[in-house]
Amino acid sequence: MALVLPFVMLVLGAAYTGWDAMHRTIGLTSAARAGTIAAANDLQNGKSCTTALTDATRAVNAEEGVSGVYTAVTVGSGLAPCTTTTTCTAVTTPAVAPAMTGSCVTLGTTTGPLSTGQGLTEGLVTITVTRSVATDLPIVPGIKVAANGTARYK
Repeated sequence: MALVLPFVMLVLGAAYTGWDAMHRTIGLTSAARAGTIAAANDLQNGKSCTTALTDATRAVNAEEGVSGVYTAVTVGSGLAPCTTTTTCTAVTTPAVAPAMTGSCVTLGTTTGPLSTGQGLTEGLVTITVTRSVATDLPIVPGIKVAANGTARYK
């Protein structure tokens, strides 16, 4: 019994950590969707990528029910304003349980021809939300989970 109990506790801890990471990924999907809608709306209305990323980050924070936890990181250069890069700082927010570090929102844009053969192009914006999930296992310091959302803006 003395040898089995630690093993059982380790297995239960691993199962809980996996469940928690899956649960947070499902929540991030909604946040990524909200951020994608905000960014696509901004880009459709001719706003810069910086504005779109800022609004997407606000939408992600609002969808997750937090304030200032997710920070913006610009990636990709599909549009000229997308060259500005903001670093993702490690944010630790003990007021939000569990504490989160390195929670980021990235924006990437691409353009390409539509398959209609009429010479039309479309623009796509992709929002990626990344979050580090703290674990209760000493052998696993953390799990990074991410969710993506993509929408057409032109």
